[in-house]
Amino acid sequence: STYHLRVSFWLSTTRWYKLSPSHIGLLFLLYSAVYAVLAPFWGWLADKKKAMRVMIVAGLVILSVGAMLVAPSPLLTDYLPILPKRTLWVTIVGLPVMSVGTGMAAAPIFNEMLLAASDAGMEDNFATNGLVSGIFNAGFSFGEFVGPTASSALVEHFNFAWASTGLGLFDIFYALVMVVFYISLYCCTSNRQHRGPSTEEENRRLLP
Repeated sequence: STYHLRVSFWLSTTRWYKLSPSHIGLLFLLYSAVYAVLAPFWGWLADKKKAMRVMIVAGLVILSVGAMLVAPSPLLTDYLPILPKRTLWVTIVGLPVMSVGTGMAAAPIFNEMLLAASDAGMEDNFATNGLVSGIFNAGFSFGEFVGPTASSALVEHFNFAWASTGLGLFDIFYALVMVVFYISLYCCTSNRQHRGPSTEEENRRLLP
């Protein structure tokens, strides 16, 4: 969502609302400021309350709502006339909503990956942390490439409103996929146990 906004948002808002570069900068500042202020809270919530899975799904849903508002989506202005078309206040509301969703969904991912590695039998050591960190950063780097490329292609062939709509629908789809995955995982493993550091004796086979 961040890279989608960086590529296409300022061009569209400049054309629609006739905003100056200073005003565009303030809109980006609003998005970043909300993310920065709430980031420690999301980290505390994921670490202390162990609500990582709920946060990921809820964050994706909130991110979808924000993506529908920031343009706003033609689905909400033309097909279901709920919102006014191309109104600045709707865009201003959509930006912090997207920021809240992004932070809520992204903050618990690293811890969830570490727990998944522990459940798979990997030891809780620096090697595992380094591997998870590498995969985590590789995913974000891949998104930094795919996000602007796909966003610019969608905006060129359609427009910013429909590109944001596509982003919102994808987030909803991904949230549903995560819900199905978590339900199936819960059904397969009734009690999820996180393994700590394993020792040589724990890994040794018991002979009859």
